Amino acid sequence: MKKASILFLSALLIALYLSSCNSDNSSDNKENDTALLTGKWVPQKTGTIAENGNESLQEIPNPGKCDSGLLEYSSNGTFSNLRYEFQDNKCVSYNQKGTWSVKDKIITAIYDDGSTTLEILELNQSTLKLKQTLKTGTTLLVFISVYNRK
Repeated sequence: MKKASILFLSALLIALYLSSCNSDNSSDNKENDTALLTGKWVPQKTGTIAENGNESLQEIPNPGKCDSGLLEYSSNGTFSNLRYEFQDNKCVSYNQKGTWSVKDKIITAIYDDGSTTLEILELNQSTLKLKQTLKTGTTLLVFISVYNRK
C-alpha cells in the first residue's frame, strides 16, 4: 500500500510539473510582441499577396523625394503613423494617431474615425512585416507592409 501511495504521489507530481511547463504562454508572447513592437519603424516596402499565396513586394515609390514616414508604437499604448504624399509639387504629410494593443500576433489599432487589425508576419529587433486584409464587396484585398526599426 505504501508503495502504491508513493507511485501515485510521484505520478501526480510529474503530471503537475508537466502541466505547469505546458501552460499557455500567450501572456509571455503578448509581452514579448509588445516589447518588440514598441519603437519607431520606417516603411521600406509595400505589396500584396495574390490568391495563390505569392507575395509581390516593391520599394515604396517616392517621386517627390518626400520623407519616407514613420510608424511609432509607444509603450503607453498609443501610436502615430506619419506618412507623406507628393501632391501639387509638394510633400503633404498625414498623421494618423490612436491607441493599439497586440494579442496572438494581431495588432488592433483604434483611431478617431475607425479601427483596423494587422497580422504580424515577421517581428524581430530590426524588421516588422504586417498584413492587412480588406474586404470590398466580394473582393478580398491583402496588403503587406515591411518596416525597418529606426
